[in-house]
Amino acid sequence: MVGSLCLVLPLVFLNYGVISCTIIMIILGFVQYNTCSLLILHLKDDEIDTEHMIKRILGKSWMQAFRFCSGTLLFIVGIIYF
Repeated sequence: MVGSLCLVLPLVFLNYGVISCTIIMIILGFVQYNTCSLLILHLKDDEIDTEHMIKRILGKSWMQAFRFCSGTLLFIVGIIYF
């Protein structure tokens, strides 16, 4: 799956300029690096993806919330991009 940032970034550059978008990209890169570090740290070998890790650590209700948020984000990004 392609990240939503890759889909929306060209529109943001077009609307808000290069300098502000470069600053935002640096901040988002730092946040994404820390997020990936946490995921790698807590992911077990037998888990396929983040959904299984959330189910193991937080329970089934949080897994459902994760599914809903992921689906909603994908839908919104699809509307914005197309």
